[in-house]
Amino acid sequence: MKPVKVLLVDDAAEFLASASDFLSRDPRVEVVGQALHGREGVRLAEALSPDIVFMDLIMPVMNGLDATRRIRSGPNPPRVIIVTMHDEPGYRRSAEIAGADGFICKPDFAEHAFAMIDAYFAGAESLGEKVRQVLDAG
Repeated sequence: MKPVKVLLVDDAAEFLASASDFLSRDPRVEVVGQALHGREGVRLAEALSPDIVFMDLIMPVMNGLDATRRIRSGPNPPRVIIVTMHDEPGYRRSAEIAGADGFICKPDFAEHAFAMIDAYFAGAESLGEKVRQVLDAG
C-alpha cells in the first residue's frame, strides 16, 4: 500500500514541525510539504498532489477558507481537513461551505488526525462518515 501523501498548512512553524514529526512516525504517511500561509498551500497542493491537506483556518496572506475553496475547485482535489484553535459553529459551517472534508481542533489533532487518515484508506464514503462523526462530536 502506498503511503498517504500529506500537506500541512499553518502559519505556526512550531505546529508544522510537531505535526510533521507526529504524522511521520506512521509508515503509512508521507508528509510531502509544509506551507506557512494559504497561498503557498494552494501552490504546493497543485505542485505536490497530496492526498490530504491539513489546513489552518486563520493565516496571513490567504486564510484557510479561501485556500480550501481554491484547492477543492481544482481537478482531482485532495481531502482538506481544517485544523484550528477556533472551534465555533460559524467556523465549522464556513469550513463546510468552503468544501472542507473535516474540522479538527488543534488540541485534538493527535486524537483525530489518524482517524481521518484511516478513513481515507477505507474510501471516500467512509471518510465522509468519519468526518460527520468528528463534526458531531465537536
